[in-house]
Amino acid sequence: MVSRATFVYRFGSLDADGNEKSVELEYPEEHAGSLKHFYGATYTHNGVYTQSVRFASGNFGYTVFTRAKGMQTIAAGVEVRDIKSGKTSTVSCSERPRFYIYELQGFVGCDTETPVGRACIR
Repeated sequence: MVSRATFVYRFGSLDADGNEKSVELEYPEEHAGSLKHFYGATYTHNGVYTQSVRFASGNFGYTVFTRAKGMQTIAAGVEVRDIKSGKTSTVSCSERPRFYIYELQGFVGCDTETPVGRACIR
C-alpha cells in the first residue's frame, strides 16, 4: 500500500484577520515523501509530559512541542537549535496550540534525541 499522506511544517505571520500574511519557513520543500523527514515522540520526564515533532533543515534542528503537568499546559512552542554551536532558542506559542500528534503515530520515525533517549508516539 502506498501512502499519499504528507506532512509539512510552516512558520510565518498572520494579518489582523488571521489570514496567512507571509511564510518564513516551509519544510520540506518537496511534499512527496515528506513524512520520512520528521520524528515524533510522546514521553514523561521529571513529571512533565511532552509531545514533540522534530526535523532538521540546513544547519538548524527544530522541535515543535507541548509540555504539560497533569491537565495544565505549561509550555508550547518551537525550539530552534544551531547544529554547529548547540545553542538553542525557543519561540513560545502566544496561545494554547492544537496538537494532534496521535494522527502521526506509525507515520513518522521515533525520536532518538529526547531527554529519555529513544521515544515514539504512543
